[in-house]
Amino acid sequence: MKRFLAVSVSILLALGSWLIGQDLPPTLIFSQIADGGGIRFELNLANSGHQSDTGTVFFRSGEGEPLELVVGGTARSSVSYTVPAGGAISIKSDGEGETKTGYAVVQSDLVDSKLSGTITYTLGEREVSVPSSPLSKQYHTYVERNSGANSGIAFANPGSDTVEIEASLLRSDGSVLDEKEITLEPGHQLPRFINQIFDGVGSNFEGSLHARSQNSFALVGLRQRTSGSRAILSGSTQAFTGSEPPMSPPLENPKSQRTVAVFPQIADGGGFVSEIFLTNSGATEDSGDILI
Repeated sequence: MKRFLAVSVSILLALGSWLIGQDLPPTLIFSQIADGGGIRFELNLANSGHQSDTGTVFFRSGEGEPLELVVGGTARSSVSYTVPAGGAISIKSDGEGETKTGYAVVQSDLVDSKLSGTITYTLGEREVSVPSSPLSKQYHTYVERNSGANSGIAFANPGSDTVEIEASLLRSDGSVLDEKEITLEPGHQLPRFINQIFDGVGSNFEGSLHARSQNSFALVGLRQRTSGSRAILSGSTQAFTGSEPPMSPPLENPKSQRTVAVFPQIADGGGFVSEIFLTNSGATEDSGDILI
């Protein structure tokens, strides 16, 4: 019996050491990060777990190399953190030097981390908050280009395998305008405006971008106005494939309303103007009502 217990303990210790030595998947990914040249960022992390969360935030260039940013008066390519159970912290850059861009990866020491996070960028009197991007094999997001605004997309591959992305640009009626293949080497990131990726965008375009790959990647969309203001373009981890999806089970009461999305805050008037962007990754037309 003692021998059995000793062997069991040895196996468990060996298994624990093996698990600790493995590379954990990224906890949070921010597909685009910028600092310097008047831009400052604030990375906010919140822990909904019941134990303290420790780990490291890594800053990487578009080529996957360490990207040194000034945080707390020191140029560094990584920052260690500790977030108490139920707590939150913020990591603020100094915004010094020339503008540097890349992406950020938050790597928790916990296998079952409960971290969530956003990055808020400050440029003069303007601010924009960008949530983390989940790893997914497909994405879609609203995009537009006109005389007053242009949409930018940042693709990031924090993994160790090359990612081949099939990107499609669809008009507002769902027809395909252009398709491109994008290759992301391990650790690489690619930020581009839609007219730098696709042909035929023109000066007045509204539609959606759909991206698919056999390997997981991260993506975020941003709209930049000629005035300098920026806004996050939300989307989802689904992409249009052109094929009919599996049928959903029928509703018990076809007349009952189904809530697809909720916007917890909306404002209009007094200088505020609200825009709601809706995209459809399904193979059938979608109709409904927006209740305000």
